[in-house]
Amino acid sequence: CRLLSYFGRPVVGYISTPISVYVNSDDRAMFYQQFYDMALDPRHIFAVTTPIFAEWITYATGIALPVVRPVCTYTEASYWPVRAREVLMLRTVSLFWDTECILNHFAKE
Repeated sequence: CRLLSYFGRPVVGYISTPISVYVNSDDRAMFYQQFYDMALDPRHIFAVTTPIFAEWITYATGIALPVVRPVCTYTEASYWPVRAREVLMLRTVSLFWDTECILNHFAKE
């Protein structure tokens, strides 16, 4: 992204992970500043997939990015639940919590 910006090209960023996840902790302050500068440049457009990532970026940079949830209409898939006592969920552990663990905790209460 920064390379394209350096050469005057517009950048469209659709962020679905923490922006500093692969940045060395010693370099994060500089990285956040560079992201801040890019996000304020009117040639560039950034959005995030979830409110939690929007808050994370706001906390780190002071910039509030719009949230644009993925819709995936290109898959032409649909979901019609017929089992009232079951829950459909992702198997992947989130960055913040394990969905199965959380649901099991509340199911026991």
